[in-house]
Amino acid sequence: MVGIHLFIGMIVIFIIAVETNIGISTQPTMFACRNPSLSQIMTNNRLPSSSNWVTSHKDIRNAQRIRVVVDFICQILAKQKGSQ
Repeated sequence: MVGIHLFIGMIVIFIIAVETNIGISTQPTMFACRNPSLSQIMTNNRLPSSSNWVTSHKDIRNAQRIRVVVDFICQILAKQKGSQ
């Protein structure tokens, strides 16, 4: 049996499935709140949090363009965490 691996690109697939009325899905607020076709149904439930990891190859991790992207992602995640 083939295992299923979840990666960040799957969020888009889950949102499309919800938009086409296939079912429901839990999504990070930072993605779901920008989509007016979605409705929040679990308003009083607090789901368990998890750690976020931003990784890059050791050969390019200190390159300026990589640092800019990593720093931007970290700022967005920190803002989202602070607003919850």
